[in-house]
Amino acid sequence: MQMGIVSFHDMNANGHYVSFHDINANGHYVSFHDMNANGHYVSFHDINANWHYVSFHDINANGHYASFHDINTNGHYVSFHDINANGHYASFHDINANGH
Repeated sequence: MQMGIVSFHDMNANGHYVSFHDINANGHYVSFHDMNANGHYVSFHDINANWHYVSFHDINANGHYASFHDINTNGHYVSFHDINANGHYASFHDINANGH
């Protein structure tokens, strides 16, 4: 018997908010959040049975920010950050299992 948990929340366009959560029988966790263009925010999180973690964040062009993180089973870490042309910043980091 799967002991999964699923949660979904939705508010309309006047302050639109969507949230999705899912924890499956293997402890797999998925989270998705979305707010509309008036302060748009998107977040995606995923932790699987091997503790693989993926995170994606996105805030729109009024202070745009994008971040991607990935840690795999070997402790490999990848990070990407991007802020738009109003103070543009881009960063990519990659640390593999050998610490490079």
